[in-house]
Amino acid sequence: MTCNHHNCDYSKYENDLCIFHCDKQEWVNEDYEIDDTLEKWDKYKIEFFWEKFNSLEENQLNQYIFPYFSNEEYKKDEVSFEECLFLDDVIIKNYVKNKLEFNNCTFKSSTINIKNDMEFFIFNQSLIENNSCVIEIQESKIINSEISNLKNKFCTFIFQNCILEKCKFIKSETKVLNMNNVKLVEKSTLIIENIVVEKFYLEKVSQKADYIQFNNIKILKYLKFHKIEFANTYFNNFNIEEITGSITIDKTSFDGAKFNLFLWGNISKINASRDTFRQLKYVLDEQEDYIQANNFFVMEMKKYKEELKTKSGVYWQDKLIFSINEHISDFGRNWFLSMLWFLAISLFLLNILNLHCSNDYNHIFPYSISLFLIYLGSIKNKLFNITAIMLVFNLYYSYMVDYNSFNQFANFLNLKLQNEFKNYSFLWFMHKLLASFVLYHFVIAIRRQTKR
Repeated sequence: MTCNHHNCDYSKYENDLCIFHCDKQEWVNEDYEIDDTLEKWDKYKIEFFWEKFNSLEENQLNQYIFPYFSNEEYKKDEVSFEECLFLDDVIIKNYVKNKLEFNNCTFKSSTINIKNDMEFFIFNQSLIENNSCVIEIQESKIINSEISNLKNKFCTFIFQNCILEKCKFIKSETKVLNMNNVKLVEKSTLIIENIVVEKFYLEKVSQKADYIQFNNIKILKYLKFHKIEFANTYFNNFNIEEITGSITIDKTSFDGAKFNLFLWGNISKINASRDTFRQLKYVLDEQEDYIQANNFFVMEMKKYKEELKTKSGVYWQDKLIFSINEHISDFGRNWFLSMLWFLAISLFLLNILNLHCSNDYNHIFPYSISLFLIYLGSIKNKLFNITAIMLVFNLYYSYMVDYNSFNQFANFLNLKLQNEFKNYSFLWFMHKLLASFVLYHFVIAIRRQTKR
């Protein structure tokens, strides 16, 4: 009597089905220890199953049900699992020579481990039912590999100690995607496309690839780049702006990378060295993304600030210039702050002049407060900037009734010393000196917001 399964000619074994298509629910020992795969299954039935399985000549296995898969005796040129069900762990080592393929399979296992050099590896539209499942490809050289439509957003997929030539990982949602100690040989390609992943790790990836493409990638929690060169790499809609955890970039080169659309989000969350920020600034400058390049320039300067804190002696001059640049324009990122400083300095010095002329000391205090608020705004919160500018102008219209005097004093293009200021030439000169310095930062900030 043959198996009742469609198009199966094997003899019946259980429940009118052959040994390959029967559900194997009665093969499980009730008193097995949960971590012991071999003790879980009936020893005699398992031995009989593998004895029959090893005698198979067919390469395409349709809707087979496997108790567990860990068999090194069954070696073939190529094997295709079609709509198969794997009830337990899958361990494949030196199993095929050329092609290993899983299509529309279902895995209940917690481990899928593959160590097999081959020409083709395909893992397509397979359902991972165990949320803690780890799919790991180890110590394998694979010419062509494609992982697509992976159906479980809680599982982990790892390439470990592999050599890859043409690799695609597409249309999948998973918890972790990790490529560790992977070599992309000469003329190879890597495409990772249309994936949503919680944790994305690329570590120790050496490559001489023709190109690497990241297309439509969204990362939700963690990103780590460690010891990788992104030469000939294209970031096309690479989204990290919603990451809730850490972003680490370490010992990584972006020379030759192309950022067609990279959604950075809050770059202050990026944990990287000053050299990394410098590289990103340079690459984005080359691609004429000047606004984002300027943001990385600011991050580079903040890292430089941390370095300066550990230095002493002759570095006090660097610290002074650095501090001035930070507070006047936020390293060229805030032109409004520079303009605010110009107005405040002009008003402050003119009121000192009026103080000497009138011997009225009522004006100096409010303008001192305004200057201090602007300083706080430069280092604390942009709300202080708005408060300070409103306060400055209100104070100006309350106390400065002579607009012409202010215009003559503050006009940077007016280099002729007015008669009313001749007795106070030092203040007039001090204003021009400080104003020229602040306006220089204003021009730099405007330029960096348009073109570096």
